[in-house]
Amino acid sequence: MIASAFWMAKQLSDGYEIAPLTQRGVAKLEASAERISRALSRHGADNLPQLLERLGRRSNAAMMLVNMDNKKFIYGFPRPLRPEKEPFMQLLTQTSPLKVRTPIGPFFGPIELMVNDQPHKLFVGDKLRPGFVQQIRHRHPGIFIASALFVSGLLCALLAWSLVSPLQQLRKAAKQMAGGDLGARVGSASQRGDEIGQLGEDFNVMATQVESAAQRQKRLLADISHELRSPLARLQVAIGIADQEASATNTPLHGQLPRIEKEARQIDKMLEQLLQLSKLEGIQQVPEKQSFDFQELIHGLVDDAQYEANAAGKQVSLEFDQKVSVSGDPQLLSSAIGNVLSNAVKYCSTKVQVKVSIEESTIRINVMDDGEGVPEDLLNEIFTPFYRLSASRTRKSGGVGLGLAIAKQAVLTHNGQISAVNDGLGGLNVTIFLPLES
Repeated sequence: MIASAFWMAKQLSDGYEIAPLTQRGVAKLEASAERISRALSRHGADNLPQLLERLGRRSNAAMMLVNMDNKKFIYGFPRPLRPEKEPFMQLLTQTSPLKVRTPIGPFFGPIELMVNDQPHKLFVGDKLRPGFVQQIRHRHPGIFIASALFVSGLLCALLAWSLVSPLQQLRKAAKQMAGGDLGARVGSASQRGDEIGQLGEDFNVMATQVESAAQRQKRLLADISHELRSPLARLQVAIGIADQEASATNTPLHGQLPRIEKEARQIDKMLEQLLQLSKLEGIQQVPEKQSFDFQELIHGLVDDAQYEANAAGKQVSLEFDQKVSVSGDPQLLSSAIGNVLSNAVKYCSTKVQVKVSIEESTIRINVMDDGEGVPEDLLNEIFTPFYRLSASRTRKSGGVGLGLAIAKQAVLTHNGQISAVNDGLGGLNVTIFLPLES
């Protein structure tokens, strides 16, 4: 399209260019002037244009004279092939001849020539071979203008189509998504190398994330139903047994009541975690932040984790002794880091180590355990709601797979990052990055 526009501009322009004249050109110019002088001495200057035309046909050249008194041009070739006068007018004062490239061919000159005792300047051109476009331009200007407008309109139509077509693809994909088709994607428009292509690619990324979020939501609801069904069934069985024994002995059965209470507490805790996770997924950032001392918060969490670890003969240590302020929701961050610590205590062998360091404007928390770790291909899955490793992390060890999911959402809500790797003490190393208070 750009090349076509450049070609059209070139055809519309006069395209004159002045260059030095070679010795061969000078000799040709002088020979033409000599022939005209001899012809004038024999035939006179009564019909000068016909004389120039006849001499031009014999020498296969185009001849043009300019009267220096009145600046009148005398042509020896047809009108449709006559070039513009302006470039030649600028050369009339030249003392040495030059070469003038025109759209219909090159001319040489000027050289002085006397006609009827009047000074003239002679320009001689090679055999004129104008292109098709130039012929149409000179002979049929109306057709040329109409053709130029048609080509320009066609180029504009192509440009408009190249812009409208990808936008229509985006509009169609957006309507499909609005209608419930989450698999709708932008096609060829996303493969362009301009800003529209980037917009199409971003739309596809957004659509993929929306579809993935919807699938996770469906999976979450299914998992909730499954997880709630088991404790409720056990609770009903326990209540039935208690009722039967109470009916048979006519005495209260205290042995079944603790079991009923345990299952009820587990359901209550699960529902509380589900509500917390649902709330975190619905917000992008903490609505009301407050500044608090992170050292006090982390020491309290480690003390609570040590109290939990004492029952299993495990040890929790902390490497951090620096006052630093963090802006956010202390209760939410306590829940997030507490879930990570509780997870580490459950699955470590003997000890859990917590390291806190300050890196520029970020605080880094590493929670490391000496347990069996997690397979490399499943490290990202442990932050998914209700995800548990079947081999090492089951319902027997406690929890339903919501702790790390809540931790991830809480950290993201504080504009932080959380990840997990197998290193440190040989088990799992969960790293949390949180921005410091400005």
